[in-house]
Amino acid sequence: LEPTEPPTNEPTLEPTEPPTNDPTLEPTEPEALVVCTRPAGCSGGTCDYQCPPGTPTGYYPDLSNCKSFCFCRGDSAGTSKYQTCGNGQEYDPLGWNAPKGHPGVQSSYQYKSAPWGQGTFWGTNGGICSHANYINDDRPAGCGKD
Repeated sequence: LEPTEPPTNEPTLEPTEPPTNDPTLEPTEPEALVVCTRPAGCSGGTCDYQCPPGTPTGYYPDLSNCKSFCFCRGDSAGTSKYQTCGNGQEYDPLGWNAPKGHPGVQSSYQYKSAPWGQGTFWGTNGGICSHANYINDDRPAGCGKD
C-alpha cells in the first residue's frame, strides 16, 4: 500500500462571509398578532374579513366582543368572514350541549393545536351562537365575560 497524501495546511475553498450580528427581519411575537377583530366599516351581522397571513383554517373568537368570531379560510381560495351572533347570544367556540355544571355536559368542537388554540388565539374547528349560560370556556375576560 502506498501512503496517503498529508492534509493541506491551507483552506481549499474561499472562506464564507461571517454571520450578521442583527436579524434581517424584526421578530414577530405571537401575542402581538390579532387574528379576529371587527373590520372597519362592518356594521352588519356578517362581513368579509382578511385574516392575517399564515392563519390556519378555523374559527377564532373576537377577544374584544363575546358575540363575534371570524371564520378564516387559511391559504385556500375564498373569502374569510367576520360574524356576530344575534338575538342576545354569544359565540361559543366549543359548542357546549348544556349549561355549565349540568351533568353530562360536553363540547362539540376542540381547540386547535398551539400556537393557534387555547391560551393564545383560542381557535377551534367549529363553534356556535348560544346563550351565555351554556358557554363553558376560559377565554380572557376582555370579551365582556367579566
